[in-house]
Amino acid sequence: VKYLGENGVNTPLVGAAAICSPWDLLICDRFINRRLVQKCYDRVIAIGLRGFAQLHQSTVARLADWEGITKSRSIRDFDNHATRVLGKFETVDAYYRHSSSANFVRNVSVPLLCISTLDDPVCTREAIPWDECRANEKIILATTRHGGHLAFYEGITAKSLWWVRAVNVFLDALNTSPYVNRSTKVRNFQSA
Repeated sequence: VKYLGENGVNTPLVGAAAICSPWDLLICDRFINRRLVQKCYDRVIAIGLRGFAQLHQSTVARLADWEGITKSRSIRDFDNHATRVLGKFETVDAYYRHSSSANFVRNVSVPLLCISTLDDPVCTREAIPWDECRANEKIILATTRHGGHLAFYEGITAKSLWWVRAVNVFLDALNTSPYVNRSTKVRNFQSA
């Protein structure tokens, strides 16, 4: 969403989909520490981030606070020791304010399907820029009452995720729309 908003009419994409977007990182940061289940998500995501950093240790250790990264117990800790430092932000909150996609919704100029769930334990509905999404005719904001974070399982056996089908239908429709030609024109203009 941020990429689309930053590039506006110059984006070479035909369209995009955003699933369970955090929208406003500052609001989500405050939200993820409210209840025990959210703190568990925070911890698990931090473990994943540390694992990703480990894959690139030789580079990351030279550019960021490696000891702090390895001790990170939350997303905020990781962002303080890695993301903030790599992005040259003075504080984590400055990084969150600068990087939140909610700031760029009004500039999205290609069709964008956004799917969020109102019970997401990570990306709270409080962060969704409802009015900005409504004001931008290029954005389809679909919300569900239930789905958790990136779950949206369907059926008794929960073998599939309904959002995958929804995104496929959306992207297939874009491939037969006038936006395909628009994207080609933008790419040709940018390379000229």
